[in-house]
Amino acid sequence: MIADRFSTEYDYKSGNLTLYFLDPSPAEAQRVLGFYLDSLRDKLRNEEVEAGASAAASLEEEVRKTSDALLQTQLYELMARQIQREKLAQVQSDFAFKVVEPPIVPDNYFSPKARHNATLAASITFAIVCAWVLASDFIRRAKAQFAAISQASDEPTVDDQSPRPAEGEEVHPRFVRNLRPKG
Repeated sequence: MIADRFSTEYDYKSGNLTLYFLDPSPAEAQRVLGFYLDSLRDKLRNEEVEAGASAAASLEEEVRKTSDALLQTQLYELMARQIQREKLAQVQSDFAFKVVEPPIVPDNYFSPKARHNATLAASITFAIVCAWVLASDFIRRAKAQFAAISQASDEPTVDDQSPRPAEGEEVHPRFVRNLRPKG
């Protein structure tokens, strides 16, 4: 859920990385974004410390292998730079990147829109319930008509004296099913 609300933009021209976190509470969004920044900074710092330590250890091993005094001096200088970079990474607070603008909350609230989402969910639910009621009523009526038709076809035709419309009279469709065919 948190990963869905987190997004980033990287501007290749300026080299700026912009982080976004959407939350209904502005204070919570600012706090979570601060955690993201701190975590990213710590991860980059730890990688740099490990890289500097391994580079310094490698250079120290090369110093022990070489017998040339000039080359040893240059390797010691490189090793000193690696150790300096490693120690600088450990103590520097803005290591690897600088925060240009601290986490802020925009003036306009744009997402997630709880009122809009609730209205949409209520409308969809109402439409589904109406469709279900209409469909179940249609199915019930269709079953009743099929049962009446099958029952009428199974019964023998009896010539009863039920009232019939006169010739030329118009019969309402609702009453047609109550009339039996003439025998």
